[in-house]
Amino acid sequence: MYDQNVIKAVQSSEYSNLLNSDAIVIGDFNTFAKNEDGLNILAKELSPLVNCTENTNFWTTHTYYHGKENSGIDDFCFFSEKLYSRTKEKLKIEVHVDWKDEKGEKLWPSLSDHCPISIEFDF
Repeated sequence: MYDQNVIKAVQSSEYSNLLNSDAIVIGDFNTFAKNEDGLNILAKELSPLVNCTENTNFWTTHTYYHGKENSGIDDFCFFSEKLYSRTKEKLKIEVHVDWKDEKGEKLWPSLSDHCPISIEFDF
């Protein structure tokens, strides 16, 4: 699975210098976590990266939709410890479940099975 490839890359020696500087790893991890335990397992595997959604209400809304009763979190953002320590007080994370076009038509989940996520950070 894709998440295992990300974990292997993060744990490899060739990325260690990058991960100890200013690094952001964001995207669809194909882990399909249905609860916070799934993210905690992923966060442990991706150490030394820090889950930037910790201490937020990110888990109140699912980002991935696969059928009526099958939705969960599949999209994550991790920061290097150095970068996270400089930005954590100014992070703003939004999950756009009300994504609509100019006519007011709902685009998620009809246009994509992932809803848009925006993460703002300030140095």
